[in-house]
Amino acid sequence: MEINIATSYGSIDLEFKADNVHAIETISETKYALKEDGKKDFTKNIGTDIADEYMDMITRLADDAAEYRVAEYDSEGLIKTLFDKLPDNIKQSVVKDLTRELE
Repeated sequence: MEINIATSYGSIDLEFKADNVHAIETISETKYALKEDGKKDFTKNIGTDIADEYMDMITRLADDAAEYRVAEYDSEGLIKTLFDKLPDNIKQSVVKDLTRELE
């Protein structure tokens, strides 16, 4: 079985392949600038991003896999990538919590 994230033509897709299955799900959404009244300005496309609902699903999957894993696993790369995505105030809180735990 293969599970991949692929990009093409401004779309981000999650692709599942197995012996008798080939499924593709678009997990991206288009982001638009906001008007002064807070509504989306559909004339100002500011990019594509993975939709929050799919990011939550992927996060839960990775969290469950780590939880059920018995053997040690080097997830340093994943941890660093996720840490870089945190807002600065949360990064500081995580650093403080980890420092306390390691003392």
